Amino acid sequence: MLNKLLTPMICLVLLATAISPLPVYASHNGFEQFMVQFRDEVVVLDGSVVIDRYIEQLDTYVLIAPRGYIAKYKKLANIELVEEDGVFQATVMPDDPDFSLQWGMSKIQADLAWDITTGANSTIIAILDTGIDSDHPDLLGKVIYEESLTTNPSYDDIHGHGTHCAGIAAAQTNNGIGVAGVGFNTSLANFKVLRDTGSGYWSWIVDGIVTATDYGVDVISMSLGGGDYSKVVEHAVDYAWDHGVIVIAAAGNTDRTAPFYPAAYDNVLSVAASDTNDILAGFSTYGDWVDVAAPGVHIWSTYPWWKEGYDGYRYWQGTSMACPHVAGLVGLLVDVTTDQNGNGFVNDEIRAIIQSTTDKMPPQRKYIINGRINAYRAVQAAKYPENPPVWVDCFWIEQKGRRNLMLYLSITGDPVLPQIAAQFEIEVTKDGELISTINDSTHPRHHNFRDKVPIIGSGVYVATITTLSLPGYEWDKEHGVPLSTEIIVEVK
Repeated sequence: MLNKLLTPMICLVLLATAISPLPVYASHNGFEQFMVQFRDEVVVLDGSVVIDRYIEQLDTYVLIAPRGYIAKYKKLANIELVEEDGVFQATVMPDDPDFSLQWGMSKIQADLAWDITTGANSTIIAILDTGIDSDHPDLLGKVIYEESLTTNPSYDDIHGHGTHCAGIAAAQTNNGIGVAGVGFNTSLANFKVLRDTGSGYWSWIVDGIVTATDYGVDVISMSLGGGDYSKVVEHAVDYAWDHGVIVIAAAGNTDRTAPFYPAAYDNVLSVAASDTNDILAGFSTYGDWVDVAAPGVHIWSTYPWWKEGYDGYRYWQGTSMACPHVAGLVGLLVDVTTDQNGNGFVNDEIRAIIQSTTDKMPPQRKYIINGRINAYRAVQAAKYPENPPVWVDCFWIEQKGRRNLMLYLSITGDPVLPQIAAQFEIEVTKDGELISTINDSTHPRHHNFRDKVPIIGSGVYVATITTLSLPGYEWDKEHGVPLSTEIIVEVK
């Protein structure tokens, strides 16, 4: 028996004969939330303004409206007070002074993910690259193993590429200096597979993959590749996967759809690069074989401390920078993900969680399979598999002539078990009496829904959508994201 979530979230009160669509959006969809105190009557400027809630004790309304509406309300004569609805939060926001330069961290909501888990130092992210400057102050103590698989016995990073990637994945975090790493407490292993010039033989890559796997790493991050297919490299990837290792690789900087290896192998999670606006970078490879996107434009991270002119940090861009964002996220997920299918590993669960909890990207010329990673949604889904989240992205109603009300819904389904559709129920009442019940389910990825409700005379119509749990699951209201959302319409 499915269990309903009955947490009331949003109430829209509309007093009009002709009703305009009033969407309920998340804050990242171009809307802002603010608090207003009116001197006398309440002013709703137009149909795009949503009354989120009324705080009676303070005579304060919380409004949601498109960006720019705070300024509009401040100009009204009937206003006592208008201010942005800011946030107080107990959080693990690090004290690293350069964290503000790392736009990618806030974009993927890493700071919110750290409220759920900061990872474990027993989790190991292998960086297969040009080496790592393990003496860097922001990487001291993070690199627990080093080995060169090239012809150069030194595993030091002369090039700088590997150090930059390592900092993104798991720099020392909350240590009062430099930058933060997505993986926070996770450890690093340095497997040098590229020359100091930045290139390396396939055999070095293969050796690095199997050696890292046998060492016992949890994640392999490879910001490297080329356009030619190698069966041996693919076998090495399969070896890692079969031993429970998650393999992450950069999708390439070709601005084409042609497969780029090792990213294009089936058992690799491939990563495109996106910018601050969630647009795929102009240089990024894309296509129907690329799994996810991550920040990869103008990325600030660690750089060999001894290189002149950089002071240990620099900006760089490429799918090389996107890849370790995902590797760091995997590092967090290892700490909170459970083996759901009993195969003894969590790499399959982690891959499914990452792919199914991405944020939708704006329409654009380039395309990939999923969206841009969201660390918070991913660790939440992993931490609480007993209540897989369901998001009501948008729910609104409008009157169509004198005969019907039209209900519109956009809902994101279950990210933990994406092959199973999440279910929802819409109840419509008139003057408190139930007149219609609609039961439906989401598409496993994304679902848009609309339906008609007949108008049976004047009165107050209330449409309530409630997301429902999956069979066999109990909802935890404290941690659950699912919504019960109401829209109230008066038809005269």
